[in-house]
Amino acid sequence: MHSYIISYQNAIDQNQLKEIMVKTLGLDLSQINLENNADIFNIYPEINEKTVNKTASIKIEKIRNLKNQVNTAALKLAYKIFLIWQADALTLAAQNSFLKLLEEPEEYVKIFLLTQNLNKLLPTIQSRCQIIRIQNTGYKMQQKLEDQEIEKFLALNLFEKLTFAEKLEKSREEALIFLKQLILYFRKQILKENTSQNIRKLKKTQTAYNDLSKNINLKLTIDNLMIEL
Repeated sequence: MHSYIISYQNAIDQNQLKEIMVKTLGLDLSQINLENNADIFNIYPEINEKTVNKTASIKIEKIRNLKNQVNTAALKLAYKIFLIWQADALTLAAQNSFLKLLEEPEEYVKIFLLTQNLNKLLPTIQSRCQIIRIQNTGYKMQQKLEDQEIEKFLALNLFEKLTFAEKLEKSREEALIFLKQLILYFRKQILKENTSQNIRKLKKTQTAYNDLSKNINLKLTIDNLMIEL
């Protein structure tokens, strides 16, 4: 099997993912950083400011780029590994394009689609992948924070914010979840009070979200945002 769908309930961190990959691929990943390896490619949703609802998605262009990357073999690992985070954010066009990749996979390519909403993936994609269901994963970042909780966070001093950031820096996915909630919060605040400060914070948070989606350094991105907020 070349492609896998990891269906989970809550957030999943690197260690959990590594355990799954060790079992499915038979690789020793104990010394491997999944976010900083020439043979491992992370794909995340990005926010498109040009759309009306500004939702995060994985567009067909990213899948086309992925197709270009599978043409060469791995450099050091036995396989070239692609991790598609929040795969349910793949647009329909992206999913259809992805199907073609699944039809003729290279021997040295392994693809993992991670999702909390398995039913949002096309049945034809599901049928071409081995589905791994994770039950009762540890609870991580809340999927929805109340405005009061976000306001408490924003009222923290810089030291306290950087301490909070240390938790986010353990999982890119958790960081993306938190930033998405900040973005929604600032948008609501702008509707109430369209101040330059709210606009600036929204833009800084959106930039950080897209930087993380492009696999830019997690700690540096989060720490810089904490300073800006």
